[in-house]
Amino acid sequence: MSSAKMRCLFSVAACALCVAALGGIAFNALSLQKTRHPAPLFAHAPATQVIKEPAVAELSAAPPPILAPRQQPAAPTRAEDVPAPKSAAEEKAPAAPAHPTPADAPDAAPRDAISDLLLGKAHEPETTQAPAPSTRTVLGVQKALVKLGFVLKPDGVMGATTHQAIERYERDHHRVSNGELTPALMRRLSAESGEPIN
Repeated sequence: MSSAKMRCLFSVAACALCVAALGGIAFNALSLQKTRHPAPLFAHAPATQVIKEPAVAELSAAPPPILAPRQQPAAPTRAEDVPAPKSAAEEKAPAAPAHPTPADAPDAAPRDAISDLLLGKAHEPETTQAPAPSTRTVLGVQKALVKLGFVLKPDGVMGATTHQAIERYERDHHRVSNGELTPALMRRLSAESGEPIN
C-alpha cells in the first residue's frame, strides 16, 4: 500500500476512535448514572437566595454618622489659676500667640514624609548636597560622553540626560552607578575620550 492510503486509513481510524470515546462518555453520563452527578451538565441548579447589593444612590443617601466631641471633665479651679484683672494698658497691647510659631518652637515632632507627600508638600531633602560642578567641567564631561557614543547635547547644564548618560557609562564599566561627577570619573572620561576636562 502507498503511504497516502496509509495516512488516510490512519486518520479515519483516529476519527472513529474519538467519536466512539465521546459517544461512550455521553451515554455514560446521560443514561448509566443513577445518582446525581457532582457536576451535572444538564441538570437545573437549585434555587439560591439572591442577595441584593445596595445601589450607589442608596449608599450616598445615608448621611455619615456625626460623632459628638468628648467633653473633658472640668478641673477644679484654684485661686492661682484665675487670671488677675488686666489694666487698660495691658488690654491695648497685642497678646502673644497661644500657639508657638514654627520658628519659636523647639524641635517639634519629626516630619512625616508620607503625610507631606499626601498633602502635596514638596519634599526637601535634609542632606546637604555637594556643590554643583562648574559649567566648563560639565561641558567637558558632556563632550567626552558624546565622543564615547552617548547621545546628549553638550550645553554645560547638569540635567537629567547628563545624569542618565553618566549612569549608563558607569554601568557599562561595571562601576557603582549614581550619576554624579567625581574626580575619578572625570579622569577616566578624559583618558578614554581624549577630551580635556577642567
